Amino acid sequence: QLGRFTDSVSFHLRMAHEAAQRKITRDIAETGLDPAHAEVLAVIGENPGIIPSLIADAIGRDRSSITGTLHVLSDHGLIQRERTRRDRRAFLLKLTEAGEAMRQRLQAYAAAHDALLDRIVGEDKPAVLEHLRRIAAALGEGDRNNDPGHDV
Repeated sequence: QLGRFTDSVSFHLRMAHEAAQRKITRDIAETGLDPAHAEVLAVIGENPGIIPSLIADAIGRDRSSITGTLHVLSDHGLIQRERTRRDRRAFLLKLTEAGEAMRQRLQAYAAAHDALLDRIVGEDKPAVLEHLRRIAAALGEGDRNNDPGHDV
């Protein structure tokens, strides 16, 4: 019995998120990467030359969590870093050939995962997405807005 959690949106959001994460993590385990790595590869692939703080913004993470992910991707030879001209401490990110191949491979897993979720929510998908966006917007305001790395 769930008691007070029976009708808790927060509880069921967490349960759904964790179930979805476990599923995609199992699906991509043979790549040696996890969903966070896949998200970052996808963002870099769509935005060659992006800086880490913009990746963090795009996927809703803080900059410190991106650093470790970038190290893993670099160690796997999937990304390359290039120093910026304006700020020698900052760098631009691009995929290597191996990184692009891995991005495409992971995209196939993501598409299958999204198709499964689409089947689960069915015709309610537009409403589900609207509710999730409203929750994220209402609760997420100000989380990363004071990040000094935005204008590198």
